Amino acid sequence: MSEKFVCHPIDIALARVGEDIVLNIFALDENNETIILQQSDFANYFYVLLNDESDTEKAIEAIQNMKHDKYTVIDIEKVTKTYIGKSHPTLKISVNHVYATKPISELLKKESFVRETLHVDIPYTRKFLFDTNFEFLKPVEVEAIQIENAKVPNIPTYTLTSLNKIKGDELTFSDLTVIGFDIETYSKTKQINSQENPILSIAVYGQNENHQKVFTWSNHKSKHKYVVQCEDEITMIKAFFKFLKEKNPHIICGYNSDAFDWAYIKDRCDKFKLKLNIGVDGSELKFSSGNVSYSYINGMPNIDLYHYIRTNMRNSLETTSYSLSNVSKELLGDDKIDVDISKLHKVWDTKNEPALDEYLKYNLHDSKLCVDLLEKLFSNIAEFTRMIHLPLQDVTRLSYSQLVENYLIMNANKYNVLAPPKPPTEVVNKRLALPKNVGAFVFKPTPGFYEHIAVFDFRSLYPSVIASCNIDEGVMNLTNNPDHQVPEYPGQLYFDPDIPSFIPQVTKQIVVRRDELKAELKTVREEKKEMLKARIYNLKILANSLYGYLSYARARWHCYECGGATTAFSRHYIKQTIAKAQEAGFKTIYSDTDSVFLELKERPITEALNFMTELNKTLPGIMELEFEDEFETGIFVQAKGKAGGGAKKRYALYDEDKDNLKIVGLEYVRNDWSDIARETQYEVLKRVLKDRDPKSAFEYSRSVIKDVEEGNIPMEKFVLTSRLSRDLDKYETNLPHVIIARQMKERGDIIHSRSHIRYVIAKGKGAMYEKARIPEDISLETIDTEYYIENQIEPAVSQILAVFGYNGDDLSETHVQGGLGDFF
Repeated sequence: MSEKFVCHPIDIALARVGEDIVLNIFALDENNETIILQQSDFANYFYVLLNDESDTEKAIEAIQNMKHDKYTVIDIEKVTKTYIGKSHPTLKISVNHVYATKPISELLKKESFVRETLHVDIPYTRKFLFDTNFEFLKPVEVEAIQIENAKVPNIPTYTLTSLNKIKGDELTFSDLTVIGFDIETYSKTKQINSQENPILSIAVYGQNENHQKVFTWSNHKSKHKYVVQCEDEITMIKAFFKFLKEKNPHIICGYNSDAFDWAYIKDRCDKFKLKLNIGVDGSELKFSSGNVSYSYINGMPNIDLYHYIRTNMRNSLETTSYSLSNVSKELLGDDKIDVDISKLHKVWDTKNEPALDEYLKYNLHDSKLCVDLLEKLFSNIAEFTRMIHLPLQDVTRLSYSQLVENYLIMNANKYNVLAPPKPPTEVVNKRLALPKNVGAFVFKPTPGFYEHIAVFDFRSLYPSVIASCNIDEGVMNLTNNPDHQVPEYPGQLYFDPDIPSFIPQVTKQIVVRRDELKAELKTVREEKKEMLKARIYNLKILANSLYGYLSYARARWHCYECGGATTAFSRHYIKQTIAKAQEAGFKTIYSDTDSVFLELKERPITEALNFMTELNKTLPGIMELEFEDEFETGIFVQAKGKAGGGAKKRYALYDEDKDNLKIVGLEYVRNDWSDIARETQYEVLKRVLKDRDPKSAFEYSRSVIKDVEEGNIPMEKFVLTSRLSRDLDKYETNLPHVIIARQMKERGDIIHSRSHIRYVIAKGKGAMYEKARIPEDISLETIDTEYYIENQIEPAVSQILAVFGYNGDDLSETHVQGGLGDFF
């Protein structure tokens, strides 16, 4: 007998039932217990574009008579679809098996009436999610029949007969049972050897105290009640699996857990011939293939926070390293427990009980940090899950371009549009060989000190241009009307603004929705604000990633001309804004990509705001110039090696109301400069912009140089950091950080293509790379202070002080030039 009830889906996976493949939808019932809904009647399908309308009946007959030794076509439907802006005679082909689309489409490609087959390469699970339009973590009403004697004991399993979205509360972090986990392994070096070295402990942490355990086989008497002693490593691994089965967490998370923890556990299980059947449905832990291996646990979303943070937060973090310690300090204000992990093997061998207890505490705290980080980031992850209708672990593993692509595929049905196929390698290579499109326009500043500055930005410039100017391959060159020609483009290119097209409509939907939510944010209750902020942020990410996606060689909707048209229109409207500002009597100090800096001097800000209002009346579609901020002072520095010319994207502004320095492009905001150079530059900027005292700034710089010479600066202030951009064996030149990375690798450190390498420059003869040292290997007395003065501190401050008349040599002289302190 069927029954109706409400539940919240949290995951989805394919499952085998006899000879059939079904979809298992994992959901939480009204008691927050996991249930399984089996969907078996959603047929996989693909589309066939026909060469001509007259081929339709012939094609249907041929498909009906087509023979395949394993699979069959179960339905053929005439549909109206648009592909790259044009309507084609199209057939939707439904097949009898999940894996039947590719072999049957390959047979059809041989037929003369077939122009192209589409949606073959969209995974079956995603077709189901996009077609049914339900969202994870949101309530759905289902009608289902419970399966007696289901395969999975203790997990109610149902045959799903209907599923409908309803309004209701979404699941939040506090509604879910979340477990963080972390392992510690035995190793006498820093080399990973999962075949030889055992796992010593496995920590799990949840909000419930009963979910806080450290499984180990050390056999020592621990003072911690959360320590679970096991007979040996095998028993410990089994105890961890039993814990997961009994507690059945809704989410499990780790830090670099895909590449390390789960991979290590799998290797140990293979060695001991243990089955990793920890899925809610009894399935084994699965690993994806490819350059990066991801692990999947059916029914228990598995989130590797390291991958999510490195992929989706790299532009919003200040830290130069994605280590758990650095990330936790920045995002949580918390840190790992301070132990020397390199000595764990010695403590284990000597059975030093107090020290072992400290390492077990360290292990548990790492798993706690994972849970705390997920709680901090959950709103953003959950919002992407709801927006793109994909499971939690999927959205944490997608790049910006993949997020955009899935969002477009999800919206394709709504607009009756077919998604292009993934481009083959030869097409990608041709795209990569194309010359780069002309980029943004930059109005270079005159180096100097400026007062009373108004800064304006075009709201989401590239997305707004795409939406307002109708930039889409489907409407490209359908007209040669001069009014529709792309200005600033090298060659004749046209986009008709009056023909509705897919990419611009979706882009407009994103930009407009973000604006609506920003307005709503001002009025909603406090408890709703976090969710709204996450949604606004995610919409911003999607919108700003669209231009890059159109130019991405591996994109389904790649369009070289569309990318060029977007930047061309943007250059046109920026130049137009600068010209109109000058007509209105404003001096443009600087402009770059989407922003314009106007010097007001004695003019009130209201005049600049009136100018903005009048300009916006002339802009097309949803394009809009917005007021960003008003600054009391600003400084623009000279471009290196270009006398008199200002540097682009290198300036600092001071906002008196907020008592805040906005610094762009200068050494202070670059993580590859030493702290002593960065901190000195910040203080110099503060003294010239806030205090308006360049003489004080100059004297401060001199005092820092003196302290460096006299050894009064701590060692850590001299550390330089550079990131490897490729594998070590791919480097053919001797760069300081490469040399140090090789030395670290020889010592047993784990070095990969994105590692951040720390080093200092020591006294001695030779090139810089010959004088690079690992910071821990040398003392303060051996630091090459001359290098840091001449190549770090002086370059960081001299370009600023030069604006006020000081030259580079002044810093190393004992006198102070008279009169310069009276610059103001």
